[in-house]
Amino acid sequence: FEEPYFEMLDAYFDNNEDEILEACPRITGVIQVGGHIGQEINTFLNKLNGKRMIIFEPDKDSYDQIPDNPHVIKVNSAVGNYNGNAMLNIASNGQSSSLLLPKVHLIEHPWVHFIGQKQVNIVRLDDWIKANNIHEYNFLSIDAQGYELEILLGSSDLLKSIDYIMCEINYKELYSNCPHVQQIDSYLHNYGFTRIKTVWCDDAGWGDGLYVKNIIT
Repeated sequence: FEEPYFEMLDAYFDNNEDEILEACPRITGVIQVGGHIGQEINTFLNKLNGKRMIIFEPDKDSYDQIPDNPHVIKVNSAVGNYNGNAMLNIASNGQSSSLLLPKVHLIEHPWVHFIGQKQVNIVRLDDWIKANNIHEYNFLSIDAQGYELEILLGSSDLLKSIDYIMCEINYKELYSNCPHVQQIDSYLHNYGFTRIKTVWCDDAGWGDGLYVKNIIT
């Protein structure tokens, strides 16, 4: 059984909550890319004292299960570095669905099957944020199954106002041509971010990194 991402994230915050809150002292709002069915709303709004959330989820079946919340804006779209349409590779567990084709994921998680494709909408965060006149969101969470760098490339303006990033990272090529953690580190370093906390999912090749802006190490 593949450990669900949201259980891993909850455990991460439970075990490191004080340290994370100290590293992220003023969260004005959370933008979550890859919200699945909204399992992390409680984590971000309560454990991290977030004021509001925007959740992007491309798969309509998952999107429809995100609970309504007056503090949450829901967007049924993928996020990347262009605006238009994309093909989502659908995984049997929902959480492993990706815009990239699976690779080492088939070996590390053989119980997860990829069962088809679905056309989805895709937007650049910079363009969506500008079009919707969004302000005062400074925490970015990305769980996009190997598509993280493309999302960041389409968020160059937004990154100037973001203070904290929780990003899924990889040291194995779980999805075809997905970036390794060093590429994410290097790109975010250009915007003043340093990865200060990391949790790996055993030896499966993926985990989560917490990046904070303007931390001197």
